[in-house]
Amino acid sequence: MLALIVKYASFLVISIFILCLAVGEFILWQALPVSCSNHEKIEANNPIKFVTNAKGQGPFRGDRWSQLVDTDLSQWYLKNKKYERVTIKNTEDGIDISSWWIPADEESEKRTVIVVHGINGSKKEFNQLIPANIIANSGLNVLMIDVRNHGESSCPDGWHFAGTKEWKDVDAAIEYLVDKKGIPEKNIGIHAVSGGGLGTFFLIKNRKDLGAFSLDSGVFDWDSIVQHELEYHGVPGFTWQLAIFAAKFHGIFFDKNMPKEALSDLQDRPMLVFHGKKDTRVPFFHSEQLVEYVKSINGKIIFFPLEGADHTEGVLSHSKIYEDNLPKFFKTNL
Repeated sequence: MLALIVKYASFLVISIFILCLAVGEFILWQALPVSCSNHEKIEANNPIKFVTNAKGQGPFRGDRWSQLVDTDLSQWYLKNKKYERVTIKNTEDGIDISSWWIPADEESEKRTVIVVHGINGSKKEFNQLIPANIIANSGLNVLMIDVRNHGESSCPDGWHFAGTKEWKDVDAAIEYLVDKKGIPEKNIGIHAVSGGGLGTFFLIKNRKDLGAFSLDSGVFDWDSIVQHELEYHGVPGFTWQLAIFAAKFHGIFFDKNMPKEALSDLQDRPMLVFHGKKDTRVPFFHSEQLVEYVKSINGKIIFFPLEGADHTEGVLSHSKIYEDNLPKFFKTNL
């Protein structure tokens, strides 16, 4: 009798495990797949001339974005400069990283900013090109990249790994700057937009000599953002634990302690944060909590809450704040 109970109990446990894995897998596929391409409207975008995303393809949803799709972006075009198309090799993972190198006018200039996009973004998006050109037009070097499975870079699997693998592509870009351009690591900074900030936490933790970090609409509370991202894709948020469970079988380990662990390694390196107070994709409280934590460990941080702005909308609605502060921040700290 006991053996029969054990048999049926084992069967029940295995069945529940398989069911949870199957449900988690389904949920995960609603949230993490990415397109490995660019939308048609922005395909021709480059630092010299670019347009906004099309209707229904912006960084946030609704009529508000529809009103911005024809915004004239010419004031942020690259001025009297050239850019170079570069393919950077992540030899460890076999990834070709499509990049744009925008050199400073002065050959002796070492200060360099890598601009990192978010989930389903690319270097061809307005929210990458505007800050990149603001920095480049101020006289610094800029490197824009597409991480794996995005834009024009290698697409081995079509997933976003919440920064756990993407950071290695940024790391390869840092190695490129050090080895090929002769730029000391201390003169390299990161400007990460939205989900690009997830990989930045790994860089803060593993690259102790990077000079400075800037985040726009970034993530801090990993548990919360998984729930919110599922809801954004029409999946009930309460199922997030199943998604995290299934993710582990794909090598994706959501470590909710990573942001705090990484920020504890900031030391005296400064951080600049922008975030729209009406952000519908990555809620504003993420940056509030991040700033509060950095202050609690006596870190150096500057915070610009952007009144009324939705997700990464600030580069359009509060552009002067970016123009006045992004170049100054990196020039001072790199």
